[in-house]
Parts: sequence; C-alpha cells; structure tokens
Amino acid sequence: MSESTKILLTVVMTSYCEDENLLIRSIDSILGQTYTFFRLVIIVEFGDSNTDIFNKYSRNNERVDVYYNDRNLGFPASLNKGISLANSKYIARIDSDDICLPERFEKQITYLENHPEVDVLGAWMSYDNSQTIRAYPEFHDEIVKSFLFSSAISHPSVILRSNVFEKFGTYNEEFHQAEDLELWLRFLRNGCIFHNLQEELLNYHISYLNSPLEGRSSRHFSFNYQARKMHNIYVFSFARARISLLAFWIMSKIPNALYRPIDIFFSNKIKIIINKE
Repeated sequence: MSESTKILLTVVMTSYCEDENLLIRSIDSILGQTYTFFRLVIIVEFGDSNTDIFNKYSRNNERVDVYYNDRNLGFPASLNKGISLANSKYIARIDSDDICLPERFEKQITYLENHPEVDVLGAWMSYDNSQTIRAYPEFHDEIVKSFLFSSAISHPSVILRSNVFEKFGTYNEEFHQAEDLELWLRFLRNGCIFHNLQEELLNYHISYLNSPLEGRSSRHFSFNYQARKMHNIYVFSFARARISLLAFWIMSKIPNALYRPIDIFFSNKIKIIINKE
C-alpha cells in the first residue's frame, strides 16, 4: 500500500492459543473485506501456540502487524496495547474466533463518515453454525434504555472514533470480565453517541446459543455489578440506576446452578433473536 493512501481504520485483535482453524478463518475474513484501506494489529499473548500462523500472515500481507507480549498481559491490557499502536481515525474490534462479513468495514466506515455525531457504531451478529441473528436496537435513546439490564452493542462488531479513547480513556485493566460494559457505560456518562446498523455484519462463535446469559458465571456478574456501581447513576435516572444495580448484585451472589431458570426468564427480555429468511 502506498504511503499516499490514507489509513482511516485500524483493526485490533488479541489472541491466546486460539483454535487454528477459527483463527485462520477470522483473519481471512478481515483481509477479504471490500474496504481495504486498513491496518490489522494483532496482539499475541505470551506462550501462544499459533506463532507460525501469525508470522506467515505478517510476512505475506503488508496490512498485518503482529506484536508478541513478553508476559501475559490479559485481555483488556492487550486491547489497550493494540489501541496505543493505532494511528487512524477509527478503530475496529474483532475477536480471533469471529468472522466479519465481507462488507462490514465498508458499511460501517461509510456510515461514520456520513454521521459525525456517532462515536460508537455496532451491528447485528449471527451465531456460528446457526440460522439466527442477535438484533440490537438502532438509535441512541433505545440503546441507552437497553443497557439497564443488558449490553446493547456487540463488542466484536464495533468501530469507534479513536478520539473517544483519547478523551475518556481505554479499557479498565482491572476488569478481567465485563470490560466492554465498563467502557460503554463510561462513554455514555460522558455523552458519547451510540448507534447500531440494522443488519448482520458479524458471525459470532459461541457455545451457548440458547442462553441469553451465554454461559456466564457469578464472576462475570460481579464485574458487571462493579461497572454499574461506578457509572449507573450518571447514565440512568436514580430509580432505574438502583433497580439495575440491585439486579446485578443479586446475579453476582446466586449459585451458578440457578442460572438456568434465570436464563429462561430473561430469554425474551434481554436478547432479541430473529431467524434468517
């Protein structure tokens, strides 16, 4: 790629001993995008087993830059390292086992270029090996309401303006889970505008298709509760903030064996699933 070509987008991926077939299909889906003016930054945790794969991609494609951690940093710190290496207007997220649909970057960049008021842009996602799609609310006000009891944007589908990280900080490295929720709530309390494109642009690899809680444990909900304790009162009305906080405090305390009936109760409340035609 010539130096005169302006790179608007940096794609940040982290990986640790990913299944090699999932990893290859994920990277290939990125490199096969219709929008080609991007840089893929891959942060590889210490002791990763896929070094040969990463080295092959970095040798054969000038858009791929691979960085190896010399110690285990953890997911949020590795994401922050990738963000610190970006030098572009936009930053995209993708997990190392997910697939970008071919027009994902083109459609998201086009939308953001035409809507400068939007800071964080997500999209719908399908589930691996299934004919179902998880749909997210479109407009900012709807998204804010949905954050009361859920995460109303798909973390691996987002593209963000890089200046929001400069203004409001990157991932909180103390959050070993629910790091995205803490970030989204922090952005919301600071006035960032969210939007979701109303189409499937990501295929999400998951083992818990029929669970709105996606197999999460009390440890996850403990971090979820901590994020809400920090930010809820600045995002929602006082009453709504307290109700949401109480719900996730309870979720962080109950035994994991009780999550199945909670799954059933929440199945039509916190996740919108539609069938592909």
